[in-house]
Amino acid sequence: MNDGIVAGVILTQLASENSLLLSKADLNGDMLWQRILTPSDPDARLQPIWTIGTSDGGLLAYGDVLHKVNGVNNYYFNQFATKLDASGCTEWSRLFMVHGSSLDWQHWENPLRVVELGSGDFRMDVIAQGLDTMSVRQVHIDPQGQPINVHSYARTFPFWTAHTCEASDGGTHILMSNGVGFTYNHFDPSGVFQSGFSFDGLDHSEMAMFRLSNGDAVLPDPGIGADRSHRYAGLGTHL
Repeated sequence: MNDGIVAGVILTQLASENSLLLSKADLNGDMLWQRILTPSDPDARLQPIWTIGTSDGGLLAYGDVLHKVNGVNNYYFNQFATKLDASGCTEWSRLFMVHGSSLDWQHWENPLRVVELGSGDFRMDVIAQGLDTMSVRQVHIDPQGQPINVHSYARTFPFWTAHTCEASDGGTHILMSNGVGFTYNHFDPSGVFQSGFSFDGLDHSEMAMFRLSNGDAVLPDPGIGADRSHRYAGLGTHL
């Protein structure tokens, strides 16, 4: 990463089941700083963590955190995000709670993507699972780490995983898998459905989606024996 002050690299590793070690080194390999992030819940378990560099020279670390339900080994997912400045000091840390707030649904899974919107704002794409539905939800996060808006792309069928990327109109390309097939949808910035397409494919582990510089989205077709890909124009037209 290049934080505008010194070019370097961020190393992310689990220090224990419930703590994360972030290290920043310069291009010569000299350590600049190290920070350990630990959830306040001693029984919480951190899942794979991702980081993105931010325009102010800092970084945002985000990922899953598992919590026990009533003290037993029946974990549920929350999402967390922590914003660090260029020197590694914490600006804010936020656990996006499942219960007891306006963000109330059964649980969240799999943070798909976090993008910086500017002026210290971020947007997090996550999968939300209800009793019999799953959806991709976008959470707008203010510079203090508070969720100020939640937009849901609701689906009425369960799916296993999803990928998102930005559409050229400011909306979202979403690719979902339920283990036996794939569904692609394009939504405009207000969440209105624009276009969609479904196809068979058995191996959701091969699922991926990429945004081209012109706003098109490209995804491989993982169907058995398939050697092709699907391409969508920036506004979701299947090419």
